[in-house]
Amino acid sequence: MNYILNYFLCLVFGLLPSFIWLLYYLRKDVHPEPKSAIIKVFLYGAAISLPAIAIEKSVFWGGERLSMSLFATYLFDTFLGVALTEEFLKFLAVDIGISKSREFDEPVDAMIYMITAAMGFAAAENILIVFQIKPLAEIFEVSLFRFLGATFLHALASGICGIFIGLSFYKRRGKWKMVSIGLFFAVLLHGFYDFYIMKGEGGLNILVPLLLLLVSAVLVSMGFKRLKKIT
Repeated sequence: MNYILNYFLCLVFGLLPSFIWLLYYLRKDVHPEPKSAIIKVFLYGAAISLPAIAIEKSVFWGGERLSMSLFATYLFDTFLGVALTEEFLKFLAVDIGISKSREFDEPVDAMIYMITAAMGFAAAENILIVFQIKPLAEIFEVSLFRFLGATFLHALASGICGIFIGLSFYKRRGKWKMVSIGLFFAVLLHGFYDFYIMKGEGGLNILVPLLLLLVSAVLVSMGFKRLKKIT
């Protein structure tokens, strides 16, 4: 019985951070998307976590064989192995899963669906992490930390990418250029956040990630307001 309870708690606290942020951002949509479309994109986002793991391990393996310095190897792994891989796959989940659908019918949808895919990805990531925690008492602490940190980061990075996709919504030319710019900034945010979380010293491992989250949250909020004005 305890075994079943442990699995249930791990599942709940793995999903909860994503669900809270998803519900928060869905409320910003003036014309709510169909629940079926949201669920579909969320599941697509969760599904890409598996190829993400495989790609990241391959990049890490390749980086070890490039004879770079430890610092350069860490930058390579953080920005190329993790940030670029995850941000591109989250975009791919939306591009394949919903972008050609009639439900994707206004600029702000780009942000809504990008954040939804991100929350699916983060949910799968969180579940994998909390299932590895042995002391049950630590599950809530880890879940809370990821709610305020990594899960929020995924929402903001994908939201920023979604801003640029939304800005190109009615443009026939330059769409992929805008998508590339959005991915570039998403990767920068993700990469620097991870880098300072892991390697920051003298309080920078807290200050810089916090500053990145705050600035990005403001940009995402501004992005929603901007795209709602585009008809």
